[in-house]
Amino acid sequence: MEKKLLIAHRGNYCGRLKNHENHPDYVMRTLDLGFDVEIDIWAIEGQLFLGHDKPQYPIEKSFLSDPRLWIHCKNLQAMEILSNDSSLNIFAHKKGIVITTAGYLWSAPGEPLTKKSIAVMPELAPDWDIKDACGVCSDYVMKYKQ
Repeated sequence: MEKKLLIAHRGNYCGRLKNHENHPDYVMRTLDLGFDVEIDIWAIEGQLFLGHDKPQYPIEKSFLSDPRLWIHCKNLQAMEILSNDSSLNIFAHKKGIVITTAGYLWSAPGEPLTKKSIAVMPELAPDWDIKDACGVCSDYVMKYKQ
């Protein structure tokens, strides 16, 4: 099996820890373990925040400089602010397949996959054949580590 990009969903890598998701320390710890991390970003009146359902943890833009971050923009202002920086890998989606600014296909559970696809949350589609994907984003990404 070809080595895949391993992306920890909101920092989770061995199961969901809802109270830690998107916390800057949790994200940094997961990066230190060698995983890429998908994070959720909001912008309110120019201030950036991490958080899934709402802006929770204020951050500086410099926090986003690690190229292993996959930045899910949760509102239009976040997209507007971050789209000016070509070094960031950003995307926005509700469902289906979207393209990230780094050229990857961010693919929701069960969607068709290509060699440019990231299979997102394969645990939600147990019969999904992800062998063609170049990466996996999951709360359980540790199980895909070779």
